[in-house]
Amino acid sequence: MKVMVALDGSENAYHALRRALELTKPEDSLLLVHTVEEMHPAPFMDVSGVMDMMEARAKKIMQRAKTMCTAQGRRREGQVEEKIAFTKNTREALLHQIEKREVELVCMGSRGLSGVSKALLGSTSSYLLQHAPAGCSILVIKQDGAS
Repeated sequence: MKVMVALDGSENAYHALRRALELTKPEDSLLLVHTVEEMHPAPFMDVSGVMDMMEARAKKIMQRAKTMCTAQGRRREGQVEEKIAFTKNTREALLHQIEKREVELVCMGSRGLSGVSKALLGSTSSYLLQHAPAGCSILVIKQDGAS
């Protein structure tokens, strides 16, 4: 089975990864995806340092996720793949990965780090529930004690 875990660095996302590891078999293919939203500042603004920091943060998130996978015995080549996607739209980038890689199951936390954008745009999990292709299940993991 092809399983994708959406990671944003929140504890809910890591909880979703733990559940995905519990629910899947070692032979299942795991795809860890983290998106970095591109910045489009005014022409006179230099944001190169900000993008470097965001990329470093993305690598740190992936390293923690890979360490969790290794601790659960996912060590063989090809068992765990990682994707850091630089994008204008997180929801569309996740949907693209689902379609491109023919993902059968997506595990994600019920709440991430989106804050105000969640209130304005709707949650990523709701978007994927509505737009994922047939044959792809979306499992939204609620962390114990989360509201």
